[in-house]
Amino acid sequence: MTVVNKSQKLAVEIGVRLFLFVFFYISDDATPYFRKIQPEEFWLYRFPRTPSFYPGYLLWITILGVPTIVATVYFIKHRDKTDWQQAILGVVLSIYLTASVTNCIKLAVGRPRPDFLERCFPDGKISNDLKCTGNAADIIQGYKSFPSGHSSCNCIFQFRICCTIHSRKMSVFYIKRQRSCL
Repeated sequence: MTVVNKSQKLAVEIGVRLFLFVFFYISDDATPYFRKIQPEEFWLYRFPRTPSFYPGYLLWITILGVPTIVATVYFIKHRDKTDWQQAILGVVLSIYLTASVTNCIKLAVGRPRPDFLERCFPDGKISNDLKCTGNAADIIQGYKSFPSGHSSCNCIFQFRICCTIHSRKMSVFYIKRQRSCL
C-alpha cells in the first residue's frame, strides 16, 4: 500500500491545474474548423467591427481576482487554511476547465462572429472565391463565436462565488471537524 502525504496530493492538484492552463493557452490560439459561408448568409456576418465592451484581460482579472478575494476574506474571518486552499484550488480548476472545454467546442463548431466579413475583407471587397484578405489572427478569432467564452467564464465565476459564500452555511465544501473533549 502506497502512502501519499498532503504535499504530494497538493503537487498533483497543482499539476492538473498547470496542465489545464497550458491546454487552454494552446487551444486559445489553435486554428478552428473553417466553416464555409454561403453568399445568402452574408447578411448574418456583415456587422461592423466594434471594440469589446469588456475586454479579455479585464475578464481574467475579474474571474480569478474576485473569488480569490472572497476566499481570502473568509480565511481572515475563520482562520481555516485548508478551506482557503481548497477554495483557491477550486477557483483555478473550475475556471481553466470551463475555459478549456469552451475553447474545444469553439474549435469544433467554427461559427463565424457577426463581424466576420469585416475581419475577412477589411477593404469591403468580397472576392468570388471567398479567400480572406484580412489579418490571419483576426480571421482565426473570427471563427470562434460560439459558445461565448465571456458567458461560460462568467457563469462559473458566479457559481464559485456562491459556493464560497455558502460553503459554511450549507456544508458544500466544508467538513465540520470534530473537536476532542480533552
